[in-house]
Amino acid sequence: MKNRFVTIACLTLLAILGPLSGVASAQEADLAAIVQAVDQIWLVIAAALVMFMQAGFAMVEA
Repeated sequence: MKNRFVTIACLTLLAILGPLSGVASAQEADLAAIVQAVDQIWLVIAAALVMFMQAGFAMVEA
């Protein structure tokens, strides 16, 4: 169970930090690209929270 949690945590971290690698390696990043990357990261975080929320509701109802 712990190994599965670590795997999920690592994949989530990779999904969050993946879009930032392009922004970090660029010498000049315009504001629109940074805003887009932050929006994508927030979307992934919010989706992960919703998935955990649904799993929590399923455990409460069981």
